[in-house]
Amino acid sequence: MMRKIKLFIGFCLICGLLIVASSIAGSKMIRPNGIFTGAIAGGLIGIMLASKIAVYISLVRKSAFKLLMSYSAIGLIFATLISMYNLKHPVILVLSASLIGFGALLGDYLDRKSQFTNQ
Repeated sequence: MMRKIKLFIGFCLICGLLIVASSIAGSKMIRPNGIFTGAIAGGLIGIMLASKIAVYISLVRKSAFKLLMSYSAIGLIFATLISMYNLKHPVILVLSASLIGFGALLGDYLDRKSQFTNQ
């Protein structure tokens, strides 16, 4: 259970911080839609970085890397859609980043389930 909590919090923190930092940088560099472009780029970089860290510190198996990346990216898509329509509510923006963590947990669960059924 503690491993799942570490995985969830790690993904949410790493991706959330990179989303905020890159959206600020994107708004300074690209004027019309820089916030969204930077946030998506930062989120994807955060997903790759968090997945590598999770495999490196043995929170997940190496076989779960692709599933972590793909389901976290789906969570990022949903978080982006929610954030686009709720920019005036900062609590919703912060909570939508948790969808990335839930995607990581789903990817890990599906990897463990497939590992169990293959044995």
